[in-house]
Amino acid sequence: MSANTVNSTAGSEIHEVLSGAATRERMQRWENWLVLRQEAALDPELEILDAHHHLWDRGGHTYLPAQLLSDAAGGHRLVGSVYVECLSSYRSSGPEHLRPVGETEYVVSLSEQSEQARVIGRAYQERRDHKLTDG
Repeated sequence: MSANTVNSTAGSEIHEVLSGAATRERMQRWENWLVLRQEAALDPELEILDAHHHLWDRGGHTYLPAQLLSDAAGGHRLVGSVYVECLSSYRSSGPEHLRPVGETEYVVSLSEQSEQARVIGRAYQERRDHKLTDG
């Protein structure tokens, strides 16, 4: 499968996830740019763990599982990823110290919706609020 085919397939999945003409147009420009800059994987059998990524949907500016998988396409063998908190999708109500849990819930929901759920966010790194502890 060529890099163009992989991006084209992933692009279709991205468009299914996103809504709105402006978002789809922006995503198409992004996908067209990515297709021009594909490089072959140096070692296609090497298992890759993406050690740092974020996922978000902020007013039409998105980075979702389909985009992550599209970025990793092109012969790379992505076997897992580490999601790093990016202050997104916090709960809007409830105890202040539990509002960041909304981001965890959001990422779990996104990964469960992905065909490659085993890859997305196999680990999670979050900030620690030191004000809530004694040490």
